[in-house]
Amino acid sequence: MKHFRFDVRCIDGRLFQHIAQNDDPDFERDIGRCEDCNGAGCDRLHRQAAEAKVGDKIVCTHVFPPIPDRRYDWCATRDSDEPDDSGHMFQGFGSTAQDAIDDLVAVIEDARG
Repeated sequence: MKHFRFDVRCIDGRLFQHIAQNDDPDFERDIGRCEDCNGAGCDRLHRQAAEAKVGDKIVCTHVFPPIPDRRYDWCATRDSDEPDDSGHMFQGFGSTAQDAIDDLVAVIEDARG
């Protein structure tokens, strides 16, 4: 889950607030336990829910497409998925790993009907 209040994000169940400094523009401060995931990690819970929907482990890879468009930097696939005879397999793409997982789930659900 993404947190939008005050540039806050959950990392492994802890909330980190981005506070840009002159000497460190990427500075983040730990502000406590994430209440949305009860400390379990929003990314982990998101991935577990998606894996339950597709019925297999999901693997995400960070790729750099040879275009200046950075919307498709992440690719998500099922761990046991192999290309079929025509070379196609289920894949999801996005600017973050969560976006790619969401796209993969949508592609699989569309294929199921």
